[in-house]
Amino acid sequence: MKKVRFYAGILATAALLAACSGSNSSGSSSSSKASGKTEISYAIWDSGQEPGIRQIADKFEEKNPDIKINIQVVDWDNYWTMLEAGATGGSLPDTFWMHSNEIYRYGSNEMLLPLDDYLAKSKEAKLENFPDGLNEIYN
Repeated sequence: MKKVRFYAGILATAALLAACSGSNSSGSSSSSKASGKTEISYAIWDSGQEPGIRQIADKFEEKNPDIKINIQVVDWDNYWTMLEAGATGGSLPDTFWMHSNEIYRYGSNEMLLPLDDYLAKSKEAKLENFPDGLNEIYN
């Protein structure tokens, strides 16, 4: 289970780096602008992963000084309630961890940005870098 969570986190991080920001069904950006920077919300459920995710975000921000990544840690018991409320209210985080038990609910209701075009253009983020089982679940 830890391995699946780890790879889900890596996949979410790759999505963050590939997409840079979310978009809603109307195509407008769902990230916010403050202080001249685009702010991207990134929700996770494991506080133990926050330091590593923050390091990745810091390196990304160094290369992209107009972007600020705000990591939001919500414990597992409240995480799915938070996502459901955000989905219902149209305010999902720009990027967030996903679990295989929940992917269909969000993917089938067009709440997730397809990353196919971004991945095709990326020199670094490649689906073949992830186990086949994860690719089958999340695609």
